[in-house]
Amino acid sequence: MKAWMEEDADNKKIFSEYLIFLKNAQRIRFSATIDEHIAWKVIYSKLEERRTFSFRPYLKYASVLLALVSLTISYQVLHKPKGNKDIVSEIHVIKPGKPKAILELGDGRSIDLQGINDSTLLLGNGLHIQVKNETIDYSEADVSSELVNTIHIPKGGEYNLVLSDGTRIWLNSDSELSFPAKFTGEKRKVFLKGEAYLEVAKKENFPFVLDVKGIQVEVLGTSFNVKAYDNIETTLVEGKVNIHTNASTNVILKPGDQGIVDTHNNNVEVKQVDTRIYTSWVNGMFTFRSMTLEEIMKTFERWYNVTVSYENDDFKHRHFTGNLERYEEINPHLELISLTTDVDFKISGNDILVVQK
Repeated sequence: MKAWMEEDADNKKIFSEYLIFLKNAQRIRFSATIDEHIAWKVIYSKLEERRTFSFRPYLKYASVLLALVSLTISYQVLHKPKGNKDIVSEIHVIKPGKPKAILELGDGRSIDLQGINDSTLLLGNGLHIQVKNETIDYSEADVSSELVNTIHIPKGGEYNLVLSDGTRIWLNSDSELSFPAKFTGEKRKVFLKGEAYLEVAKKENFPFVLDVKGIQVEVLGTSFNVKAYDNIETTLVEGKVNIHTNASTNVILKPGDQGIVDTHNNNVEVKQVDTRIYTSWVNGMFTFRSMTLEEIMKTFERWYNVTVSYENDDFKHRHFTGNLERYEEINPHLELISLTTDVDFKISGNDILVVQK
C-alpha cells in the first residue's frame, strides 16, 4: 500500500479521502465475507469511469483494495464522479417508525396511544394506568378488573408496556400482545404475535407463561427475546426458560441459547448465539450478521411500513453484515447496501423495487 501511494500523488489523495470516509462511517461494519466477485465488478466499473485513472497497472495491489472493501463499505465510494445520480434511484425520503399503538380494552373500547404521554388514563372499572415515555404502565394501578386487554402495534410502530406484576415488555412493529389487567390463578399468562423483548419480574411459585402460536415459553424471572413472524425464535439473555411444544416435549434454554421452533412440525433447534444481534432493536440498532437481503428487507418492511419487490429473485440471496441506526431514514441504509453489491433501489412512495445496478 505504501508503494502504491508513493507512485502517484493522486493515489495518496485517494487514500486520504478513504480515511476520512472511514472515520465518518465507523457505525457501519461490513464483514470480509462479502461476494468478492461482485465487489470486484463494482470496483472495476467505478474505476473505469475515472478517465485519469488506469486500473491495470495496479493489479498487484488487488488484495489490498479488496481488503479495504471487506473491512468497510466499498472502495467505489471514493470514485463516484460528481454529478452522478444517487445510488438509490428516485429519491423519496422514508421516515423510520415511531411509538404508536392501539390499546383494546376487555370491554371492547379502543384507545389510540400515539401522542399520549405523561398522562393518567381512566379506563373504567376503577382502572387507572400511567402513560409516560411511550410506556403504558399497569404496575402502579389499583387494578380490580381481570379483563384481558390487547395492545396492537402497527407496521412502522413500537411501544413499551409494564404489566401489573412489574414485567417490562418492548413490542416491535407489526406485533400484538394480549394480557390481563391483573394476574390471578397459578400462572401469569400472556399471548404474543410478532416480536417482543421481555424482562420478566421474578415471582417465586408464580411462573410467567408466554403463549406464541400455541407454543408455551415458561419462565420464573428472566430476560429474553421472542420473534414469531414466521418460525418462533426465542433468544435467552439471562435466566432460564422452558419451551413446551406439546404435552411431551420440553426444551430448556440457558443464557446465550436460541431455540427455534419450526411451526410446521413443532421441532425445536437449539444453538448458541450472540444475543446482542437479536436484541439490538431494543437499543435503537439494526444488527445484521451475514443476513440475506430478503431478511433485511422484511425487517425494513415492518419498521418503515414499506412494500418491497424484486426485479430478480436472485437479489434476495445477497448477504450483508453491518450495524445500522434504527431511527434513521431508510435511504442511507439502502445506499450503503447498494455500495457493496450489484443492486440498486427504486423508491416510489412507500414501494421499493430492488433492481440491477
